[in-house]
Amino acid sequence: MKCLRFLCTMVVLLATITVMANEQDYMTYHSCNFDAELPEDYTMYDVDAQTLHYTMVQAGLKQGVAWNRRKEIGTQNYYIASACRYKEEEGVELKASDKWLVTPAIWVRGKEAKLSWQGMSVTNRLEVGAGYEILVSTTGNTPADFTSAAIYTVAEESLDEWTQHTVNLDEYQNQHIYIAFHNNSAQGEILAIDNVDVTGHRGVCDFVVTTPTHLFGSNSLYVTASITSYSDEPINDIRVSYTYNDMPITQEYIDINLSKYETFDVTFERPIEVANGDTVSYSVGAIVSGYEQDEIVCSTVAFMFEPERRVVIEEGTGMWCTYCPKGIVAMDILHEKYPDSFIGIAIHYDDPMALDEYFGALGLVGLPSGWINRKYLSDNPMVLVENNGVSEYVVDQGGFETYFVEELNIVVPTNVDITSVAYKDNQVTVNTTVRSAIDLDNLQYQLAFVVIEENVWQVGYYQKNGFAGKDVLVNGWENRPSTVTSDFAFSHVARAIYDDYQGVVGSVPEQLLAGEEYETSYTFDLPSTILNYDNVHIVAMLIDLTDGSIVNADQSESITAIDATKVVAEPYCVLSGNCIDVILPSATPATLSLYNTVGSLVAMHTTAGYNMSIPAPASGIYVVSIVQDGVTTNHKIVVP
Repeated sequence: MKCLRFLCTMVVLLATITVMANEQDYMTYHSCNFDAELPEDYTMYDVDAQTLHYTMVQAGLKQGVAWNRRKEIGTQNYYIASACRYKEEEGVELKASDKWLVTPAIWVRGKEAKLSWQGMSVTNRLEVGAGYEILVSTTGNTPADFTSAAIYTVAEESLDEWTQHTVNLDEYQNQHIYIAFHNNSAQGEILAIDNVDVTGHRGVCDFVVTTPTHLFGSNSLYVTASITSYSDEPINDIRVSYTYNDMPITQEYIDINLSKYETFDVTFERPIEVANGDTVSYSVGAIVSGYEQDEIVCSTVAFMFEPERRVVIEEGTGMWCTYCPKGIVAMDILHEKYPDSFIGIAIHYDDPMALDEYFGALGLVGLPSGWINRKYLSDNPMVLVENNGVSEYVVDQGGFETYFVEELNIVVPTNVDITSVAYKDNQVTVNTTVRSAIDLDNLQYQLAFVVIEENVWQVGYYQKNGFAGKDVLVNGWENRPSTVTSDFAFSHVARAIYDDYQGVVGSVPEQLLAGEEYETSYTFDLPSTILNYDNVHIVAMLIDLTDGSIVNADQSESITAIDATKVVAEPYCVLSGNCIDVILPSATPATLSLYNTVGSLVAMHTTAGYNMSIPAPASGIYVVSIVQDGVTTNHKIVVP
C-alpha cells in the first residue's frame, strides 16, 4: 500500500510539473476590461441611427453613440453598453438594433486560441433579454467587412447578471482578425459587454524589441531585439531587419539551433546616427523559421545626459486626523526605501503646524491624502490587504508607492540640483542649477522652494490614532494608544513655501539649451515656527505651469551642516543683504581678497571651512579673488 500511495503521488506531481511548464506557452493576444476609457483602436458604428427611448438617455447612453462606457451600480466596475430600446414615433416602424463594436486587429499567433467575454442584459422595466452576435473579419473593421456567418449567437442574454462566454478561434491561426460585437437585438433595454480577452498559444516564438526608449550621452543608436523560442522543433533560421528613413537594414542567422524556451539576442551592427534632442522612429521585423512576425514600430529620444529622477509627494495630514497614521507610515516607508529619489512634504491642516493656504491651494480634500508630483491625487496612502490570513496595510498595491514608482520610471529631460545653501541670521540663500538634456523652448517653468523640518515635537503635540487596538498591522500603530503623546515625532513637516505653491516668477528662463547650466540664487527669511534649525531642509521643485505638474526636484541636507556632496564645484559668492556670502568646494584654508575697480586692495580675509560671510563694502563694483588649493578664481560683485 505504501508503494501504491507513492506512485500516485509521483503521477500527480509529474502532471502538476507538466501543467506549470506549459503555462508559459500561452499568452493573451488582446484584453480590454473597459475600466479605463474605451481604447482609441476600437471602432463603433451606429448603423440603425434610431432615436433612443428616454429611459436609455436617463441611463446615461448618448444619442448617436453606438456603445457607451458605463459604471455598474454599487461597484467600481465599468463595462461597455449598447441601447436596444428606441422612441416610438407614429408612422415609423421600429427596426432591430444595428450597432457594432469592433476590436483592433488581433494576431492569432498559435493554436488553442479562444475569445472570452462576459455578457448581461441590463433591465429596468421590460424584463426581456437583449440579443447579439459575434462575427470575425480578416479584411477590415467596417460592418461591410464582416461577410462570414456569425461564430457565436446569443438570442437572449442573461438578465442583470453576468454570463461568461467562450468561443474557439483555431480556424484563424496565423491570421490577423477583427472581432465585432453586433447588437442586433429587436428587444430588451441595454446590452452590456465586459472583460473581452483573446488568448492562445504563443506560436513559434516571442519577438521583442529591446532598444531603449532613451539614448543617453551618445549619437549612435544600436537597435536590439530578442527572439524566445516556443516551438517544439528547434529554430534554425532567423531574419531580422529594421527600417529607418525608408532604408531597411537586414541581418540573417542560420544553423542557430535555438531550442524551446531559449532566447536569441540580436544587435544590429549598423547603428542609427542621431543628434542630441532628436526623436528617431523606426520599425523592426523578423521572419523566424519561415513565420513572419508582426512589425514593431519604435521610437527613441537622444539625451545629452541622463537626468537624476526625484519624485515629490505632498501629503495632507493633521494631528487630529484619526487615520492619518496611514500617511505617516507610508511617507516613512518611502523615505527609507527610496532615500535618493523620494522627497516627502507633509502639509498639516488645522493644527499647530498647519499651512492652510498651501493645503488649500493644492485642493487636498479628506485626510490623509496626497499629490504625487501633482499628477496623481491619492486618498489612500496605504491599502488593506490579506496576507496568509493577516490583515495588513501596505503602501503598494494601490497606495502611494504605486503612483510613486510610476512617476519614478518616467524619464524627464531636466535636472534640478541644489548646489548650496547658505544660512545666516534666520535667512537662507538657496543656489540651484537647472540643466536640460535636450533643447526646450516656450517653457512655463518656475522653481518653488519649500522649507521642511524633521523630528518635530514639543509639549502639547499629539497624534490621533484610529488603529489603536485593532486586529490589523499598520507598522506598529495598532499597538500605540488612541492618542499618541510621546515616543513620536513628525517628519517632513512643511514650514513655508516660496513664493507660493506655483513658485517664484522668473526663476527659470523660457528656453533651456541642452547641457547649459541655468543658475538661480534665492534668498528668504525662515519662518518663526521652526523648532530646531539643525532639522531644517530645503526642497526645490521645478513646476510646469502648463499643467501644474512637478517636473523634477531636489532636497538639501540640513541648512546648518553643508554636506560635501552638496557644495559647489568651484568657489561661489553672492551678495546677501549687507554681506558677501562665499561658498567653497572644500574645507581647506582659503584667502579672500576684495579689490575695487582700480585694482586697489579693499579687504582680505582667510577661512577654513565650506562657507563664510564677509562685510560688504560701500556701493560700487568689486572683484573677489579667492585662492584655495593653489587655484585662483575671480568673481564680480555689485554692491548697490
